Amino acid sequence: ADVSHFIRPGTAIDLEAADRCTSVYLTDRRIDMVPELLSSNLCSLRGGVERFAFSCVWEMTPQAEVVSTKFHKSIIKSRLAMTYEEAQNKIDDASDMSAIASSLRILLNLSRELKQRRTNNGALVLASSEVRFNVDSETADPIDVQAKVPRETNSMVEEFMLAANIS
Repeated sequence: ADVSHFIRPGTAIDLEAADRCTSVYLTDRRIDMVPELLSSNLCSLRGGVERFAFSCVWEMTPQAEVVSTKFHKSIIKSRLAMTYEEAQNKIDDASDMSAIASSLRILLNLSRELKQRRTNNGALVLASSEVRFNVDSETADPIDVQAKVPRETNSMVEEFMLAANIS
């Protein structure tokens, strides 16, 4: 979603966000780069809810060759809010012939093409495990750690984010 719709350059909130550079995830909490109202609500894509966005729109061949690129402010309305796991399950369920499952499969195939091309061109592959901590409810001390399962849908989103940045 379009954070710039809510945060104007040079304002106190813009300067604070620039100082923070990123959201930080600790074992028991998250320190957002921007206020929670923005990061978890107004600038967070939700199913069936219109959101201001800054869109990068491509026309691509089935081989993920970009035919045209357009950038513009937009209002988008996601059909569903899905976790990576939910999206992966839709893709993997061969009996799911819904428009969303079909669209996800097309995006996944395009992302595989993009990734293969980047890799063939010498891109570094930096793989690190993402972990989730279970913490004691009273002390907030970590009591267990679990590695998150990497899914193709994670890579799919990464590829399109990289492609938008390159565009």
